[in-house]
Amino acid sequence: FAPAQVQSSHSFPGMAPYTMLSMNTPGANLGAPVSNGKRVYVGNLSFRTSWMTLKDFFRAECGPVRRCDVAVDETKLMPGGRPCSKGWGVIEFENEMDA
Repeated sequence: FAPAQVQSSHSFPGMAPYTMLSMNTPGANLGAPVSNGKRVYVGNLSFRTSWMTLKDFFRAECGPVRRCDVAVDETKLMPGGRPCSKGWGVIEFENEMDA
């Protein structure tokens, strides 16, 4: 199967709007609570990091990844037109032990 790329925009008071680009496998719950024990916040990412690179790294190092999101700034584009990462993301693993 081919992963579906989902784009969603978020805005919080006092914070610049950002967009999440993500890889979602079938059955991934977009509305799942953050504290489900399977999600990990990842910071200090390169501004060139894509959700695909982050997913592949964590899948190889830790285990099966159910979902991977990287916050991007659509006002800043990388060469080739891809939005620039904001330097953080969220990984959701298949099980708590991998997280």
